[in-house]
Amino acid sequence: MAYEFLYPHVERLRDKPFKADEVLKVVEKAGLNPIAVRVDNALGSVFVYFERELNAKEREKLNEAIEKMFKEWR
Repeated sequence: MAYEFLYPHVERLRDKPFKADEVLKVVEKAGLNPIAVRVDNALGSVFVYFERELNAKEREKLNEAIEKMFKEWR
């Protein structure tokens, strides 16, 4: 199961691009164990892959972790 997140300030990624290993650490720190993370800095998208669909509580943790990362990325 994949979850996609779109960073709203794509132009900023030219100077400070996302790195998949850093995003993976953010998600793991939230207590989740993805099987893979993929980033597309040209489009500002971050994909987080899991073996199964997340329940509501896990999805909320993921959303909060990515949202916090996006806010701090500036």
